[in-house]
Amino acid sequence: MKINKTTAITIAVTAVVTCLATNTVRDYMFLNNNAKVVKKISDITEIIMDNSIYSADADLMADNAATALVATIGDKYTRYLNKEEYKQHSDSISSGYFGVGLTLTSDFVTGKVSVYECAEDGPSARAGVQVGDILTSVDGQECNSEKLSELISYIKSKEVGTDIILGVLRDGEALEFVAPFEEIQTNSVSGQMLSGDTGYVKIDSFKGNLNKDSRTAYDDFVDKVNELRNEGMTKLVIDLRDNPGGEFGVVASITDEILDSGLITYTEDKNGKRSELNATSGGYNYPMVIITNGNSASASEILTAALQDNGKAVVVGERTFGKGVVQTVRRLFDGSGIIVTSSRYFTPNGICIDGIGIEPDVECKLPEGKTPADYTVENDPQIAKALEVLKVLINK
Repeated sequence: MKINKTTAITIAVTAVVTCLATNTVRDYMFLNNNAKVVKKISDITEIIMDNSIYSADADLMADNAATALVATIGDKYTRYLNKEEYKQHSDSISSGYFGVGLTLTSDFVTGKVSVYECAEDGPSARAGVQVGDILTSVDGQECNSEKLSELISYIKSKEVGTDIILGVLRDGEALEFVAPFEEIQTNSVSGQMLSGDTGYVKIDSFKGNLNKDSRTAYDDFVDKVNELRNEGMTKLVIDLRDNPGGEFGVVASITDEILDSGLITYTEDKNGKRSELNATSGGYNYPMVIITNGNSASASEILTAALQDNGKAVVVGERTFGKGVVQTVRRLFDGSGIIVTSSRYFTPNGICIDGIGIEPDVECKLPEGKTPADYTVENDPQIAKALEVLKVLINK
């Protein structure tokens, strides 16, 4: 789509408005107070349109302007999402969607499109696609930042069962994988009975839903615990290793399910306003151990700290990642969006673990070069240590 000078200026200004304003009086006031930003973008756009020998794509110009604006914050968690990236993000935090099981991110400077997430046991993961792969083609069509929206629409238009050929670049090697278009179910909770009467529940992420008619990780967690309870569970191991986090409301509900009372967490925004979240409705009475590692982050750390500080569970494993900030996701007028860091959260004991992590009560590291994926439940050293700790708790 080619644009003239007037349209280009409008697009550039809109990009700024997109990042700084929504339909609220406060945001309009904020925009007025930052008219310098709007004017500078407008002036630069006008100079380019008056003098450049190159034409510009309106959507690309708006996306690049928004991306650059967000980058000035210097926060690795704050991101601008174009329309397709916002849709992918929405899918990735929901419990079910149709596609090939990939979340993609694009670099407008290099033009490269990378695999940001690959749904576990999804069609792309089964085919062999990995996080970090550079997506180079879809059914033979070249893939880059400019064509990404078009290609995602192409994929979404397919019928269930249709095979899609994905070309990727991995460590300099060109590879091709065939992934069927299908419904992606993202059940993030699994579990089983271990030796004796010990239940084991693994939470891969704290998935939520956007349309309010599908299941969340909270629903799956409660069902799994009830299932294990019916099988005679009197002790519980919760595995949060490699859990990157998820929806705050979901982890809050799970924590409230476990605790009968006490502070779960509190947050402070940029103005120091404090908001507390307390447990009110649940209460598990059996001994519990949580297993963590360096990839247990964000919502995983909220649950871990809440149970640790309230004396509800012993933490076994390795120090957690250390992400003690909360992001707010805002959808913009054109279907794009922004993820912005809006507050810090603190453990019940008043510690912001951002950049620090949570120290386990009982340290147990896997051998060098090994990950939880290298073990089964039956031969995992950290699960074995958790069972040892449970025995000690019972004998006290």
